[in-house]
Amino acid sequence: MNLGDGTYKDLSILRHLGSGAFGNVHKVCDNKGQTLALKTVVSRNSIQHKSAVQEIRCLSALQHINIVKVFAVDIQFDPQGTPNIYILLEFCSGGTLNTRLSLSTSYDTNLTWMVQIADALRYLHGNSIVHRDLKPDNILLSYEDDIKVADFGLSRTFSGSGKDDEWIATYLEAYMGTLAGSPFWIAPEVFNKHYTEKADVFSLGIILYCIAERQYITVNHKRLYGAFASYHGRMLGIGQILHRYGELEASKILKFNITGATRTVKELLLETLEHQPAHRPTAEVVYSRISEIRRKYFASRLNHSEDRICQQCW
Repeated sequence: MNLGDGTYKDLSILRHLGSGAFGNVHKVCDNKGQTLALKTVVSRNSIQHKSAVQEIRCLSALQHINIVKVFAVDIQFDPQGTPNIYILLEFCSGGTLNTRLSLSTSYDTNLTWMVQIADALRYLHGNSIVHRDLKPDNILLSYEDDIKVADFGLSRTFSGSGKDDEWIATYLEAYMGTLAGSPFWIAPEVFNKHYTEKADVFSLGIILYCIAERQYITVNHKRLYGAFASYHGRMLGIGQILHRYGELEASKILKFNITGATRTVKELLLETLEHQPAHRPTAEVVYSRISEIRRKYFASRLNHSEDRICQQCW
């Protein structure tokens, strides 16, 4: 397969990586021996395809170390005349964050991941892009274990109006009833079809909680990491609970393991999960505060190491 303007020729499929509501992802190799990921997007008609291609091409201009790089986008027709979108992406051998969270990690790694995700989101918002589908399955890891935010199939530019009825209908139709379908990672206001980029901040808070606490439910034999609580006999995502029972607060629902999050991290997490979007910090503020927490943590470790060395010398 050739893709785009011919820069990527003779793509060879190595293996299937996964499937989702919008298509399949394969590990591929180009004629130069470079390993890449090829996502085939399934859509209903050519108009949707062209719209998606235009949007992804816009996203491909974004350059950030913690966002999966888009190398090429193309639209091709199969023998039946059905259009298919092919997106050639950076290959992330570390898999998804959702899978990685089943393994223990150090507090150093947890803080680094939190900073990297917040950095990616503040960059997107700084470029007027709202992701709208942040969840552990849409965050990948590189070979070096660095975060790569991915899957921009539902992303849009935003103007701050918060009015977006069309997308929520598409989202519910595409995801309800599928493995990834229950909206465990959605902000409460999204259910009311009236929201801004602050909905991303709520989803970011859930992901930070995932990293700190490793809470999960099992759906179809797969662990799904999120922020859950039992309410009226059902396990629901925090956004679902706040939407249905708005009188509650995240601080009264979520449980924290003292070893999973320090007091300052916990305070920041709860602010991102505020029911009212206006009360949540921006992605820029989350990044600034989690970076400062990480800086102080490493400075403290360095000081302790120096003290031990001095004591040994003495």
